[in-house]
Amino acid sequence: MPAKHLTESLRWSGARPDWPHAIAAGLAMSIPVAVGQLTGHLEEGLAASVGGIMVGGVGTLASVREQASDIALAIAAALAATLVALELSGFALEKTLLVLLAFGVSLVSGFSVRIAIASTRFVIFLVIADGSMDGTAHPWILAALVSAGALWSALVNLAIGTLASSRRRAPEAEPRPHRTFAQHRAYWLRTLRTIGGWQYALRIGLCLAVAMLLRSLWPTHHLNWIAITVVLLTERTVEAFPVKITQRALGTVIGVLIAEGLGASGLASAFPAIVIALLATGRPLLRANNYLAYTVVTTPLILVILGAGHDPQSSLLADRLLATLAGALLVLAANAAVRRAMRPSASSPD
Repeated sequence: MPAKHLTESLRWSGARPDWPHAIAAGLAMSIPVAVGQLTGHLEEGLAASVGGIMVGGVGTLASVREQASDIALAIAAALAATLVALELSGFALEKTLLVLLAFGVSLVSGFSVRIAIASTRFVIFLVIADGSMDGTAHPWILAALVSAGALWSALVNLAIGTLASSRRRAPEAEPRPHRTFAQHRAYWLRTLRTIGGWQYALRIGLCLAVAMLLRSLWPTHHLNWIAITVVLLTERTVEAFPVKITQRALGTVIGVLIAEGLGASGLASAFPAIVIALLATGRPLLRANNYLAYTVVTTPLILVILGAGHDPQSSLLADRLLATLAGALLVLAANAAVRRAMRPSASSPD
């Protein structure tokens, strides 16, 4: 790995910390778990905390209006993904339909910036929700708990964000270019005439298809993480070896090791609410400064939520590390294939 690439991966930006967002994320995700553990319903509390992951990316440094708009968009994506995962769980070709749906949604994501944000969230949430519902006896109850957790997280984020905004001077609104629906549609259709308009959907679809195939070939191993790694590592732009994929891959590997340490030590099982609160609070503080550090805390957060309350197995570490490596290699292979396919069109005259 070139020294410059590694230096850029480790670079700390020194961005302003969003403490209200960090506190909101910690409270939103840990309180359902604490209530569930105290009442003897830890599994239900963890399910609600999954909904908190889906809304946890909304910050509080913007105006209240922007926060409300972003939260509404996140809630819509979270609820849609949960309901779709629930519906797909009843089909024999569930995984095939999931891949096709992810491909279709990713293709439409080129329509506008807001649709790109919502569709990316939807695909990530869909894969996480699908993994959560695998093997559950009552998927409807699980879906309701995840949805309730997403709504609770939205309310906490909005309340703390509103309080924080009232204590500081309102930011000046920056004028944004406005495009009509017809302009967005015309632009999107033009992009579909080239492979550039299809490349993101193709990479997502192909990588997820291979991930689901590997999962079906070795059902006794814990390979759900391949699909999660794929959707987390796939960027909208195609680069041979981007800094962000290095940050995510290294962060995921380190995060898996941390999750295994928390599981083996018994901390995740004994104090799940505290562990989740610390990890969830750290995510917003680290994301703005270094994506590798953000991924280091996000990975064990997801794994602790999905695995707290279960007896730790030594095979999980090898499976998750293997799945992380497989997911990263799939993304790199897809990037290389698409870059090669795009090369002739890039050099051809207009």
